[in-house]
Amino acid sequence: MNQKTKLFRIATEGKSIDGRVIPREWITQMAATFDPKTYGARIWLEHIRGTLPESPYKAYGDVLALEARDIGGGKQGLYAQLDATPELVAMNKASQKVYTSIEVEPDFAGTGQAYLVGLGVTDSPASLGTERLAFSATHLSRQLSETTLFSPAIAADFALADEDSPSLFSAALDKLNKLLSSKQGKTDKQFGDVAQVLESVAEGMGDLNEQLGDVASLKDSVSRLETELGEAREEFRKHKAELDRQPVGKPRPVAVGGNTGQFTVTDC
Repeated sequence: MNQKTKLFRIATEGKSIDGRVIPREWITQMAATFDPKTYGARIWLEHIRGTLPESPYKAYGDVLALEARDIGGGKQGLYAQLDATPELVAMNKASQKVYTSIEVEPDFAGTGQAYLVGLGVTDSPASLGTERLAFSATHLSRQLSETTLFSPAIAADFALADEDSPSLFSAALDKLNKLLSSKQGKTDKQFGDVAQVLESVAEGMGDLNEQLGDVASLKDSVSRLETELGEAREEFRKHKAELDRQPVGKPRPVAVGGNTGQFTVTDC
């Protein structure tokens, strides 16, 4: 089962391994335009694209999202979230292939904008791996086109994302934020989607209020029962006290022929 990573830096603006420059605007463009549905950037061992699924040079996952961040020194870094295969996770835990090198297409599909088309993982940092990656860059079998360039490899701060599943409410809010932050024009369909999200949030709040109402009602019922039980206990105590004051059983009747309480005085 694949595992998602947290966002971590995979590239920095500056020179590519063949001498060309990856400018700041490319970092910004890659972060803004990347969409796996448009073109998915897969993860490759040493940038080598194998053709067989059993090959050691098979794909080791996909890039899910990109983000541009200022990293100090007047430079921008490109951050990525990966969907890593178990093999890539195992390699990283074993301290193997811990450096990343991006594959950039400067003019993707004639749009005039840079796009991330792949991600290489390697064991060589930038200072030692330039020659090896430069060799890879000279072989078209490892490139999408002659214009594709590779960045120097940098250390990957590879950390798996938390597996906690978002609640229905937080998932709905997340979807709403994505819809509202979209840079595209708001169409009728998008407004319809927003309305549906708001409706689902309202329904969720309604269910929550109903559950809270049920809890409050149950609390009132328990309180009422406790009062009634206390009153019943007090009544029982009074009744028991009255019974305790009553004699036990009926008194024995006077024997027939016995003294009736009238005495006869005689003179002896």
